[in-house]
Amino acid sequence: AGAIPLWVPLLTHGQATTWWFAYQASMPAMVLLHVPALIAHFNFLSVFHGCLFTDTLVMAVGTWLFARRFFSSPFPVFFVTVAMVGSAIWANQPWMNFRLYHMLPLVLHWGHRFLETGRARYVFFAGNLLAVGSLGLVPYLIVWSSLVVFLYFFLYCLFQPEEAWPRMKHLPRQGTVWAASAGVAFSLLLLYALLQRGVEDMAAYGYGRNRDFTVDPQDFLTYGGNLSLRKWLDLGLGVSPNWDYTLYAGMFTLVLAVLGCLLGFRRRMIPFPLMIAFVVLFSMGSFVSSFSYHAWPMMQ
Repeated sequence: AGAIPLWVPLLTHGQATTWWFAYQASMPAMVLLHVPALIAHFNFLSVFHGCLFTDTLVMAVGTWLFARRFFSSPFPVFFVTVAMVGSAIWANQPWMNFRLYHMLPLVLHWGHRFLETGRARYVFFAGNLLAVGSLGLVPYLIVWSSLVVFLYFFLYCLFQPEEAWPRMKHLPRQGTVWAASAGVAFSLLLLYALLQRGVEDMAAYGYGRNRDFTVDPQDFLTYGGNLSLRKWLDLGLGVSPNWDYTLYAGMFTLVLAVLGCLLGFRRRMIPFPLMIAFVVLFSMGSFVSSFSYHAWPMMQ
């Protein structure tokens, strides 16, 4: 989008040289940062594109595996995967828009595998991918991603009890599941500690904040008042006054959503329109976002 790379140090007149400095990096870049001699003589733009390709591959594989649960033919699975990877919604700002959710399809697939097999390793894989995929993000985004994952499986268990409950009722007695869950909790706590490390040394940019640098919850949940119901017209019109919070996702998004509901709607698909409604209401600073702000752990 023509923005300056690593703009935060310019914005805040300096940046602490801690783990936080690498917050725009992707999952493979986090590994490469520990072996600088390996990439010292490469054009870093090529490294960036390579890392972004790896992240895109994670989303593509996850989308393919997840979509296979809802379509018997490989053709719609292929279409969904291509549409997801080729979407316009994350192209302008991959750091925020793309990396916020690129790992979610694979996380959801592994969650289903856990419910199907009862094997604790899928809990460990899913939870740690959620943590590792959030390494380069600001700390509050992991709270939102975890809420989305929880809500999806809550709705899945609610509308597909014959698939979910027979396996779940035996889970509390499995020690391996508790051990895997403890491992995930440790990873999330470690992630939070890493992202908090050294931030007290950062210069603060307080535009739109109170004198103590706090933000009104209503302003925060609506991106400074920019995400109202009117804002969602971007999705159909393809016109946005500011690329930083555009919701445009391609000209066929609404048409295909309507066709999907009319032609292929089944009971197991019910969580998806409910999730869409939840995200829209959350983005508007409505009762949904206010309730989540007070009810979901660490949301405040």
